[in-house]
Amino acid sequence: MCSSFPRVVLFVLSALWVFAELVLAKHAGITRHYKFDIKMQNVTRLCQIKSIVTVNGQFPGPRIVVREGDTMLVKVVNHVQNNITIHWHGIRQLRSGWADGPAYITQCPIQTGHSYVYNFTITGQRGTLFWHAHISWLRATLYGPIVILPKPHVPYPFRHPYKEVPIIFGEWWKADTETVINQAQQTGGAPNLSDAFTINGLPGPFYNCSAKDTFKLKVRPGKDIPPPTHQRCHERRAVLQHRQPHSHRRRSRRSLRKGIQNHHNSHHPRPNHQRPPKHQTPPPQCHLPHRGQALRHRPRHL
Repeated sequence: MCSSFPRVVLFVLSALWVFAELVLAKHAGITRHYKFDIKMQNVTRLCQIKSIVTVNGQFPGPRIVVREGDTMLVKVVNHVQNNITIHWHGIRQLRSGWADGPAYITQCPIQTGHSYVYNFTITGQRGTLFWHAHISWLRATLYGPIVILPKPHVPYPFRHPYKEVPIIFGEWWKADTETVINQAQQTGGAPNLSDAFTINGLPGPFYNCSAKDTFKLKVRPGKDIPPPTHQRCHERRAVLQHRQPHSHRRRSRRSLRKGIQNHHNSHHPRPNHQRPPKHQTPPPQCHLPHRGQALRHRPRHL
């Protein structure tokens, strides 16, 4: 009996260990592989064809979709003459600081003809972030969204949306952005302002030759489409305005004002301005003399 007891304990411990491994494997994320080929691409904006640095020939760059707990392996291959690094904006680099991306800070830049693999895990985060180049001003064209979904079988912290559409604000220069920042550094002044704002890389109808280069989002009444927005503007701020029928606009404005007011009242309660009961004596009022009375009773020597 005593000789079999250690075997029983060993069996129980082995079973617990296997069960724990199965639980961890069930809730652990998967490894997702991406490849970023940095290459030049001709893009037409504002009546002008311009050669820009892109990822996989796309502008903006490709959308990355992962889940909380997933591990990302992104191989970046540099086919252009510029040095390159990629920063994963907002990602918590826990024990993977070498994958953060700032050039000459956490890594040496990727030189022409070379590659680098970014390896990191999404830990304790969900939502929409974005990636961009993190050397010189190449981020003007090298950027894209990162969509972090909840773990499997984990609900959203809000009602499940009908559709998710990332929206990224940016800027567009007709001139080469590397030339713009180099001139600013040489003169010590501010860089030249951009020629247009962009939404998902498109200037919109308020600029020349841009009637067709407009981002359009089709919506349905009663459907939730939360637009996660990110701003890639360098020197200026942008304001987003949405257009809708007049009756819906008035109703949405009333709902917005009501929601803001309720939120404000919950954090900053209004003071009580009610009138005192009748049995209480109101405070004495201070009456100032009329202007004419003040002049009539003014001493003559003044």
